[in-house]
Amino acid sequence: MDACIWPPFGLRIRSGDLEMRLAQDDDLPGLIALAQQGIHDPREMPFAVEWTDQPSPAFELAFVRYHWSSRATLTPEHWMLPFMVSVGGALVGVQDIRADHFGELGCIESGSWLVQSRQGQGIGTRMREAGLAFAFDH
Repeated sequence: MDACIWPPFGLRIRSGDLEMRLAQDDDLPGLIALAQQGIHDPREMPFAVEWTDQPSPAFELAFVRYHWSSRATLTPEHWMLPFMVSVGGALVGVQDIRADHFGELGCIESGSWLVQSRQGQGIGTRMREAGLAFAFDH
């Protein structure tokens, strides 16, 4: 599917060598493999939904359903944009921003994950800043 059919696929957010874009179906296997490399200490759960602890193939199925549902439910009043994040061309994680009635309330929520090997380098902060700048400045 391309941006002519689904315009959000044409959206790119760039900040230096960091790029965020919506994952297309061909990108999902790479994102799944990245997440399976490890996002957090397996003895801890930093997420409200324990999605990283699901066994295969439930993990993969839930992962693609999450991305598909964000597309299927996108409206001007309710949106969730799970951006895949690359730094220097290398995939590193996901930054999502979501809102209900943003035009009226001017409020968003965000969430993210970053592969453990790239944590502690300021990338997570840059991802969040880029998502917030997109939501509030553009």
